[in-house]
Amino acid sequence: MGFVRGRALRVVGVVCLLGAGMATGGHAAADENANANMLTVARGNLPTYAFAPTSQDGAKPLTIYLHGICGDPGNGCPFFRDGATSSSWLLCPSAPTECEGGGATWSGATSTQVAAVKSAEEKIAALFPQAVDANRPRVLIGFSQGGYIARNLIKAEPGTFRAALFVGADIETTADEFKKSGISRVAFASGRFDMMRKPLEKEAATLKAAGFPTRFVDLGAVGHTYVPAQNGDELRDTI
Repeated sequence: MGFVRGRALRVVGVVCLLGAGMATGGHAAADENANANMLTVARGNLPTYAFAPTSQDGAKPLTIYLHGICGDPGNGCPFFRDGATSSSWLLCPSAPTECEGGGATWSGATSTQVAAVKSAEEKIAALFPQAVDANRPRVLIGFSQGGYIARNLIKAEPGTFRAALFVGADIETTADEFKKSGISRVAFASGRFDMMRKPLEKEAATLKAAGFPTRFVDLGAVGHTYVPAQNGDELRDTI
């Protein structure tokens, strides 16, 4: 089955807006010429997008991106493409509840959040059954509200995920909890003007002190966003 082209997005022009800490959902402006290889896995008011792995030699596991509150998964998905698709699919589902002004939120019980992610996984696996390895543990990326949901999923589904990146989300957990859930490494990222900055640095330092493989990525002089001030090399390398 051929890849379906999804909505493409221009990411350069949003750096200044997000750098001022004004966006909580991770919205970006559309551009038909950018990211034309983003796949539309599910359409409608709660869409799911994906990027295929750059290597086609055998089935690849999933990296899953969870967007922020009232966000659109298609906005953040392209930012994590280069880091994720070198060794996996990048799957970007919508949260299960529509927001009144557009986008979606991860409100509701953890079981509802788990179901939304599982539904997206099943859809991508059905579209590309020979190319998606649905049995291997995933990498989980969560921005803002999506970071808290990532923490919930890790706790609710032990053994499902092997690593996690939390962007702009002040989660509280321990090295033992990560280990029990099957997580072998984590990373945290934030801009210098993000209110989550100090709590995230503290969380990373605590995990490092406990001997757990942890990395902190400085996104530079920006606010509450996943968009780095300069380039995204360190963030891509982390994924």
